[in-house]
Amino acid sequence: MAYDTLAEIDTLMFKINKYIPLNLQPQNEEEEKQKFFRSTTYSPFFRYSPPIPQLDYLLSVLNKLNINTHQVWGFLLDEKRKEFIDKIHLIKATGTHAFS
Repeated sequence: MAYDTLAEIDTLMFKINKYIPLNLQPQNEEEEKQKFFRSTTYSPFFRYSPPIPQLDYLLSVLNKLNINTHQVWGFLLDEKRKEFIDKIHLIKATGTHAFS
């Protein structure tokens, strides 16, 4: 589907935002916290739930958007698009060596 107007892109971005998790809580946070506070040398290792499979699809949609940045609203939408892309990459890296 083509998104021809900034209003259509804005609506799409609003919908995409609903699928990007706001908070990444480790599954074993409490357990690792207890180990950490009992030891002076323990380094916690957190386990995270796998990211939702739709993130790859959302990333492809965001990468394909062609936003006219000559208008202020378009510039702001493009900045938000870049922010979403960065956040998705961060979520996908959670629990890997790339995450730090």
